[in-house]
Amino acid sequence: MPLKREVEMYRAIKRYFVKHIGCKAVFADLPDEKKKIHLPRNLSKRDPDVIGAGDDKEIFVAEGKMLSQSGQPFEQCVEQLLSLKAFADHLYAFFPNDDWERLTKDDADRNRKILKAKGIGLILVDERGHTRAVLPATSNDAEESKKNEVLRILGLVKDTHVPSVDYLSSSDAALATKMICLVDDLGREIGQEAVAKVFSGKKHRFVFDTFSHENGGNVFRCAAWPGHVGFEFDPFGAYLGDGRPCIWIGRNMSDGFLLNLLEAESPAFGTHVWFGDKDETLPLQDVTPERVKQCDNMWLEHRIEFFGRSRDGLKRELETCLLAAKRLK
Repeated sequence: MPLKREVEMYRAIKRYFVKHIGCKAVFADLPDEKKKIHLPRNLSKRDPDVIGAGDDKEIFVAEGKMLSQSGQPFEQCVEQLLSLKAFADHLYAFFPNDDWERLTKDDADRNRKILKAKGIGLILVDERGHTRAVLPATSNDAEESKKNEVLRILGLVKDTHVPSVDYLSSSDAALATKMICLVDDLGREIGQEAVAKVFSGKKHRFVFDTFSHENGGNVFRCAAWPGHVGFEFDPFGAYLGDGRPCIWIGRNMSDGFLLNLLEAESPAFGTHVWFGDKDETLPLQDVTPERVKQCDNMWLEHRIEFFGRSRDGLKRELETCLLAAKRLK
């Protein structure tokens, strides 16, 4: 079916940025994107349709329109790109291939001439998500300070400032404080008891610190032992981004073990797999052999609900999962 909305082209442009340009970090203004890119422009903020950066820290921005919509979509697209010229090394315009093919020869030639004169690349997207590059993007004189701001947002450079965050409401702040205190107090106590029972007589350490993931979430790492068994509290659902508090019991596994596990109908241990190359956690049923072969740092994880249950029930489940993880070969 023909493309009906501009947003339907975003994923195809993301793939183009990765496959043909070599971008290492790419984000689009999609509803399911966890990270949003807001670039200050005049007295407001602009959210580019697609933005990416490569190993050499060059930045690429793409804006698209449906040429069949009312108004002047081509001119609007060009102006939006030029408004972001200071942030990017290369600018791309993208349109539905079907719309472009229906243009008169004069309009198509005039549009190409405008884009070429301004150094803007042109990509066409068909209804199957295939892309076709019509014009290359020439190098643009981006401003270093603005580029660094984009790279910081993309997570490719360290931020030397304390970041600004949205404030919680008083009720949300009170709830968050209560959740952290329960993890720090009750969670630590139950976890220590379970660890002591399962790893009795063996050297182990029980630490309690925090670390950040690329998706912006924090978890409490509570234990790690010889044999690569891990124990982590995730009070705000950072791993899955669903906001559901839980505990993760994990075991570092080889690709061979995981490939065999994918063939098992009901494994005794493991609900998810964490992939270190992209810091992503996928449900076990969604993991494919191809994904396993792409990564050399994987953890088989078992998710356990934390709040709203009995203390003894939680402790028993922790002990069971820790023992199962310990016995894996």
